[in-house]
Amino acid sequence: MKRLLLCSVLFFVFACQKEDTPLPPVPCEVENWGQVRITNELNTAVDVCFDGVFQIRILQQATRVVEKVTPGNYLVEAKTGVVTYSKSFVFERCRINEVIIVP
Repeated sequence: MKRLLLCSVLFFVFACQKEDTPLPPVPCEVENWGQVRITNELNTAVDVCFDGVFQIRILQQATRVVEKVTPGNYLVEAKTGVVTYSKSFVFERCRINEVIIVP
């Protein structure tokens, strides 16, 4: 009986001494980026620019995602050829940031 008790105690002592292994870092944290989901609710296609730099063309009534955007403040412009919709946004790291283009 003493052996069984000793074995049980030793088992629990050694079973509880496992080290916690840290989770590997998330790529967006290491590389410092986020995503931007852009929804175009206009009835025409738009060219989307961040701070004047073309990013993507989005068809009417469609949604697209721009990958690996560096976090920060951006002026987002949606150009239809005649009209430009613009608004400032703050994009955050490791998030899907939303931009909705409405008439």
